[in-house]
Amino acid sequence: MEGDHVNRSLKRYYLYLSEPAESRLPQLLSIYLRMFYLGSVTRYNPPLFREMLSGRYGAFLREFLSSQPRQFVYGIACEFKQQEVSRAAVV
Repeated sequence: MEGDHVNRSLKRYYLYLSEPAESRLPQLLSIYLRMFYLGSVTRYNPPLFREMLSGRYGAFLREFLSSQPRQFVYGIACEFKQQEVSRAAVV
């Protein structure tokens, strides 16, 4: 349908099942920390970053780098507004 893209939420949901006693960082903090780490690696050790992309978790890193910047901005917008934020309709 043509209008379906208007009502889609910017938030992507992933299911993570953890142990009941396991502590987790808030989503925005974990995104920020991962991006900070990856930014440091790309700046100070580019060969390691290339190795990471071609290694065991390369597909995960590519997915993370393609989806999480938008997810982070959406999360920050929701925090500032203290409510869910939706994408503006295209007229």
